[in-house]
Amino acid sequence: MMSAGDPAALLRSVERALASRAGPRRALVVEDDPDLARILTTILAARGLETRHAGSARDAIRMSEALPPDVVVLDLGLPDLDGLEVVDWLSRQGHLARIPVAVYTAHDPSREERQRLRGCGAEVFIKGRVSPEALVERALEMIGRVAAASGAGGKVGHGA
Repeated sequence: MMSAGDPAALLRSVERALASRAGPRRALVVEDDPDLARILTTILAARGLETRHAGSARDAIRMSEALPPDVVVLDLGLPDLDGLEVVDWLSRQGHLARIPVAVYTAHDPSREERQRLRGCGAEVFIKGRVSPEALVERALEMIGRVAAASGAGGKVGHGA
C-alpha cells in the first residue's frame, strides 16, 4: 500500500491509472440518497472521471454489465438488495472482478461483513468519519493500485 506521506507518488500513480486506456475513466456511484450521490458525482467529475449514478443494487449491476466502471463507490444500505450483493456479484464476474470498490456506508459493517468485503478487495469508509472529498481521493488511489498492478501508464486532467 502506498504511503499517505508521499502525495507526489500517489498523484503519479493516479495519473498513470486514469490514462491507461483511451477515453475518460468511469466511476459508478451507487447511492440511494440523491443529494449525496450528486455531491459524490460532482467531486468525481471535477477530478476528470466520467460519472454515472445508480440508485439501487439492480441498477448498479445492470450499469456495470453495460459499461464497466473503473471504480465503484457503493453504499451498503440500498432499497432493493444489500450492497454486499453488488460486491459479491462483481467479484464473480471475470472481467469486472478487479474493479476497485469503495464502500461508503453510514453504519459500521460487522466483522464478518468487513471480512467478506476485504475478501472481494473492497475498502470500507464510514460516512461522518470520512468526507466525500477524502473518499474520492481514496477511490482514485484504488484505481492507481489496480493500474499499477497491470502495468498501465499515462496522465489525467485535474479538477478545479
